[in-house]
Amino acid sequence: MINLERILVLLFKDVSASTILSRLSDPNYISAVDYNFISKEMFVKLAFSKAIHYSETELENMYDGYSRIREINGMSDQSCSCAEKGLSVFDIVFHYVNKNLILYNNEILCKYRNLLEWRELTMSISEDLFTCAYWARTLSESKMKMIGFGWPFVIGHNNHDLNQILHRDLAENHFHLYGSAPIFHLAWISLMNHIEKDSIFTRSLKEFNKNQRKNHFDYGEYQREKPLVVQYRQAAYIRVLLFSGIIGIPINLGMYDDQEKMDSSHLSQISSEEYERLLLIHWQRTVKNTIEIINNEISIEENLPKLIAIIDSFRNENYFLRKECDLPRDYALLALNGTHLADDEETSDIAGERYFLYTMLNRIWRGDSMIDQNTRELFYAYLIIRERIREELIQVNNKVGFQNFKVYESRKKKLILDPVLNKQMARYAVSQSLLYPNMQSLEVRVAPGDTWLENRDYFTELDRIITKNDPTKKEKLFYCIHFIKKPDKKESQDGQHTLCRHFYLRRCIRGQAKAIIELREKAPECAARILAIDAANSEIGCRPEVFAPVFRQLRNHVGILDDGLFIRKLPQLRVTYHVGEDFLDLADGLRAIDETINFLSMDCGDRLGHAIALGIDVEEWYASKNNRILIGIQDYLDNIVWMYHALIRYKISGFDNLKDYLHRKFDIFFHEIYHSNIEPDLLQRARTINNENLPDDLKSQGFDYDISMYYYSWMIRGDEPGLYEHGYFQNDQMIDEIKDNRINQNFPKNKYIRKIPEVGLLYYYYHFDSKIRNKGNEQREFYIKPDYIAGVKAIQKEMRKRIARRGIAIETNPSSNYLIGTFKQYTKHPIFTFYNKGLPGFNLEQDEPQLAVSINTDDMGVFSTSLINEYSLIARALESITDEKGEPLYTKKQIYTWLDEVRIMGLDMSFSRVGSAPILKYDIDEMRIDEVEF
Repeated sequence: MINLERILVLLFKDVSASTILSRLSDPNYISAVDYNFISKEMFVKLAFSKAIHYSETELENMYDGYSRIREINGMSDQSCSCAEKGLSVFDIVFHYVNKNLILYNNEILCKYRNLLEWRELTMSISEDLFTCAYWARTLSESKMKMIGFGWPFVIGHNNHDLNQILHRDLAENHFHLYGSAPIFHLAWISLMNHIEKDSIFTRSLKEFNKNQRKNHFDYGEYQREKPLVVQYRQAAYIRVLLFSGIIGIPINLGMYDDQEKMDSSHLSQISSEEYERLLLIHWQRTVKNTIEIINNEISIEENLPKLIAIIDSFRNENYFLRKECDLPRDYALLALNGTHLADDEETSDIAGERYFLYTMLNRIWRGDSMIDQNTRELFYAYLIIRERIREELIQVNNKVGFQNFKVYESRKKKLILDPVLNKQMARYAVSQSLLYPNMQSLEVRVAPGDTWLENRDYFTELDRIITKNDPTKKEKLFYCIHFIKKPDKKESQDGQHTLCRHFYLRRCIRGQAKAIIELREKAPECAARILAIDAANSEIGCRPEVFAPVFRQLRNHVGILDDGLFIRKLPQLRVTYHVGEDFLDLADGLRAIDETINFLSMDCGDRLGHAIALGIDVEEWYASKNNRILIGIQDYLDNIVWMYHALIRYKISGFDNLKDYLHRKFDIFFHEIYHSNIEPDLLQRARTINNENLPDDLKSQGFDYDISMYYYSWMIRGDEPGLYEHGYFQNDQMIDEIKDNRINQNFPKNKYIRKIPEVGLLYYYYHFDSKIRNKGNEQREFYIKPDYIAGVKAIQKEMRKRIARRGIAIETNPSSNYLIGTFKQYTKHPIFTFYNKGLPGFNLEQDEPQLAVSINTDDMGVFSTSLINEYSLIARALESITDEKGEPLYTKKQIYTWLDEVRIMGLDMSFSRVGSAPILKYDIDEMRIDEVEF
């Protein structure tokens, strides 16, 4: 972020609305911040805590330079402000948009060369502030009403060559439904139109206050932030006041003297000049009353009925004029009565807010006499509060990890009280993507219901809301059902013996899988566009093994339905899975990917979601953790055993010392967690039952729990745990029953492994012994040695090779990974490791496998992005890479050729283009350590 963007973030994110409003209400309070003057002292104070690479002298110089913006740009005295010195908020905004935005074919665009900086800024501050400011300084109100307020939620750029590529066919392969809605836009409309003393809004905002996503500095009593509930109500008062001034309809807030009233009984008998004089007097008193109200929390509460009445009157007036069936979502649409609201109906509900922002900024730009100092201060405070609420809904902080995102994701509906907006969220989420004429396939991810009827009704309603039964939209829209990962519950039985891991989640998803199968059989027309299954949510503490039996069951549900009239072929459900996105150890993330592929029987045509563990820089990741990890000792034990055998399985040489180290660590932690809790009698019983059915080379006699036996017990974790609840694998016939999905028929390849007594018993203890599970959950900090890091890097590369050979594709989500992951530059995104054909700087040794990848949005509402934006950010990131001489490393042809190949791969990866799955083909991934194939 360069200096101008830093200043804007400071003005709208680090300044407290309280200091603006306090200065208006207290004549004795001398503020160092107002819309027209930010003092040098306050600027340095605010900026010094954030700009860690700038000295105070440099910040003072920055302040002096940008204080001369009016002089530098030759702004007229009638424009925006009249400050003689100091930073002026609106001057900075107008200056920025003049430098970075452009109008082309009546479409507002970002200048492509500034795209990365624009992205960084608009992650922090809403795009609408800047787009409305650009329109405000460019077009008059009458022309603006002709054009409309329907520009996209995320604007495009002016790179013609790149746009030509992105106007070709596209596929969106990783798109979560409700997380893709314009969450803040809808929430803000609801907040400004539904004011209640105690509502879902107030309760939700109080929860947000307790778990704020962005920390703000406390600079003293006047600048101390009010609770979010108070701030949103302050904004509602300000908006109603300023909107009434825009449309010239007087409102009554607070107390008025007789000469200040607008008495309707006298208005019809006075001249127009007298009316204008009374209107001005009334306006001045209303502004003063509003300032007094919003600076007193008791007054805010007491005057809420008046505020609600004013909002309702505006909405009712709008309803009367438009003769619509429903009240408008936003009273500000009253100002647009009879005008072209938007280029498309999907943005029409937010046109009122955009009109409000545009009009205020336009009048500030023109120096309108109605917009006096107090009014500008109120508007500035309104914008600050607006951004303050936004940062609790859109992921704008720099915190890493899925848990941070999960908080944002959980809030997506909490501030949308308007019942119509809430119901229409699905349409808002999908509409802008479906409006792309070149969008060929949009795979929307939704959670399953508990019954087939619930699923049928839900998908039918989604189709109706999203497509309005438009066949051209319907043929592009497909669904992927994603199960929800959840942390394990701790309930146990009889002290030592407990339920298996994730017992309740396993039971839940079995029921949901049954409902999906019934839907496919009883309503095949409805189920026809459900193409795939997935599992999403936090992967820490919920591993792929939990979903393995259900995924196999659903994948194997194929056949022919013959109802006597029609014969229908049930399409095979494809498989994708969120994995390798969030992890406590990079080795653990790689193990999760390996488990996903093997336990879920993935093969050619299947996809991994995110999988950043497979491609991020290993040394940088461990360095970001200071070469220390904090992890449960059960997971640590599993990781070192898996690493030990991965080095052998992939025939990676030169790591004998690391294998010795891992073996020693296994001995320590296996003894600590398992060995001291194992009962010899259980092992003897398992041997009595299973030894006679084993080949001679697999029979065991001694009390043998070595690292290989532990690894074998890991290999069968894709089996249903109930098959081992007595300490051994129970059913001889089941092992030969190919159709039984409780057993992983494909991994391990040797079906007899599960009957080795030590293997079955270790699997039993892993699931059903409470002492072992409690011990394994203990958290420890581990120092990660350099050769451990080198081993992880070598395994990571070999895994890429195996995944490429199998034809498993990767769904990449640039902004999502950038915001959740540890890398904070788009140039470091793993997509360039996964696929780098024609980009030699990412493949120095020329031996990197080339994986199939696609670019997607994930939750574009939470991340404030779009599919076009994601492609463009990746392209611009590549263009920003330079060689040692500072010259661009790649030509535009290289970049755009690469990007177009990714676009085509995205289309080919779409499940809407995938036919029946081929027969699974397995290679040396399942080799024994002594190279005897199982």
